[in-house]
Amino acid sequence: MSDNPKAGTILAAEQQTLNDLWEEHVRDEFAARDTEATLRTMAPDAYVNHVPVMTGGVGHSALREFYSRRFIPQSRRTRRSSRCREQSALTGW
Repeated sequence: MSDNPKAGTILAAEQQTLNDLWEEHVRDEFAARDTEATLRTMAPDAYVNHVPVMTGGVGHSALREFYSRRFIPQSRRTRRSSRCREQSALTGW
């Protein structure tokens, strides 16, 4: 068992492995916005189904298209001494 300081709980080794993979996935998807890195955290037959907007895909090929063109936004960040502004454009919805 290993200690997970973020949650303050103790996880079994298998749980910690899954937790670490999920954190890597979220980091690659939302922080790095890296489609290929995101896909590497997923099974080859993974599927994403966003029911409210009827988007997603099945398998790496379809998910590559989905993440790179529709889900992972193109972003621009502007920093000034007192502000940070981020703009995202979501297209293809």
